[in-house]
Amino acid sequence: MTTLGFLRSKFGRRLLLAVGIMAYLLSMYLILHYSGIGCVFLYAFNVPCPGCGMSRAAMSLLRLDLVAAWQFNPLIFVMPYVFAYILLDLKPERLHKRILLGVGIAALIHWAFVLFQH
Repeated sequence: MTTLGFLRSKFGRRLLLAVGIMAYLLSMYLILHYSGIGCVFLYAFNVPCPGCGMSRAAMSLLRLDLVAAWQFNPLIFVMPYVFAYILLDLKPERLHKRILLGVGIAALIHWAFVLFQH
C-alpha cells in the first residue's frame, strides 16, 4: 500500500487527524506554558478545568511514575481507551457507550473534587 493509499483509508485519515490534534495541543501547550498563562480556563475563570494536571500526568507516565500520574489527574489512565475509540472508529455498542459514560461521570466527579479542594 502506498502512502497516498494509506491516507485514503479510513484508518489513515483518522490517524492523520489524531496526529494533527496532538501536534496542535502540544504547540498550544508550549505557547501557553512559555507565555506564563498556563491553563486558559484557570487563567480566565480562576478555577481549574477538568483537564488540569493532564500534561503533568502524561509527563509522569512517560517517566513511568504511575503514582504521580494518578495524583495529577487519574483520568490519564482512561485516555488511551478514548483515543483508541476515536482512532479505530469503534462502533457505539452498549459496552462502549457505558464505558464512555463512565469516563464522563468520572471526569465530572474528579472535577468536583478538584473544585472542592481549590
